[in-house]
Amino acid sequence: MSIHHNLKENEAVLLHNARLINWLTKMDDKVVIIWDQNGHIIFLSPSFDTLFEMDHKKWIGEKWYTIIQENHVEIIENHFVESKDELVLQNIKVKCDKTSDYIFRGVFDRIDIGGQTYYIGKFQNISRKFNLEKSLVDSHKLIMAGQLAAGFVHEIRNPLTSIKGFLQLVQSGIKQKEEYYKVMIGEIEKIEEITSQLLLTAKPFSNHHRDTEKIYSMIQDVTYLFSNHTEATNLKFNTSVDKNLTVLCNRSQIKQVFINIIKNGAEAMDYNGTIYIHTTVEGRFTIINITDEGPGMTKQMIEKLKNPFYTTKEQGTGLGLMISNLILEQHKGELRAYSSPDKKGSTFQILLPTI
Repeated sequence: MSIHHNLKENEAVLLHNARLINWLTKMDDKVVIIWDQNGHIIFLSPSFDTLFEMDHKKWIGEKWYTIIQENHVEIIENHFVESKDELVLQNIKVKCDKTSDYIFRGVFDRIDIGGQTYYIGKFQNISRKFNLEKSLVDSHKLIMAGQLAAGFVHEIRNPLTSIKGFLQLVQSGIKQKEEYYKVMIGEIEKIEEITSQLLLTAKPFSNHHRDTEKIYSMIQDVTYLFSNHTEATNLKFNTSVDKNLTVLCNRSQIKQVFINIIKNGAEAMDYNGTIYIHTTVEGRFTIINITDEGPGMTKQMIEKLKNPFYTTKEQGTGLGLMISNLILEQHKGELRAYSSPDKKGSTFQILLPTI
């Protein structure tokens, strides 16, 4: 019996395998693709025609990676070199003009039949969910910016008062003008730094632009923001952050995660105490540990933290940690929480892939 015949037999078995019953559902928002170990597509569900406005039959025999964006192709290939487990990828874009605005969730698996390996991908259109989450993140960022801005009014007003006073002294003809000029420039720079950080906090959510960023620099920006907040006069920071640690991220988004978690910890302590921040590296992840001195939490409370609108604070929205979790998921990271009701303090771990 020829090798070609064996392959055709394997494909017939594959397409009738009971494991695929749930995969090959005819739903307009789902597409199933199967390819062989040489990368050639052997099956594409008819729902492809409706969703992508293209004839699925024309793709049979083509390479599977001609459909998926390059950055996800590499992730999928590397995963199945090291593992036989199922792979789930969020926010995939398909290379097709008709669907340039569509976002998909992809689930990938592999099956070995008759000595041959086949790969299966299921794509679900999550564009509506993605856009709703994006809008929610943008709204929350603006709320956070507004709350922070309200606290900074006095911090901006104080240097303005100093500048006004020194200008009046200079105007009256007093000597030592150069010293006064230095003081005024320092006060203006302080205002510039505060307003710059506020603008970054309010910057709309964007999933695409990412650069290599230093964890230390982002932590410095965020702690400076809180150190100049009028409510945080009794809030202290104890940081031990490796200055050389870098991650590939959207700087504004990851700083928003830091702000959300630090703000939660500060409020748990009524802005009176120390927040400890230190970094470690475990395997392929950089871990940023943020620990407060507030009351501990039960296991049930920790399990609910990422749920939308769940909050332990009287004035809380219950969205901060949920949004932080979404941002970290899109960075292929993770958010973990550790606490105990009979011990003081809670620790939140932010995991990001190390470069």
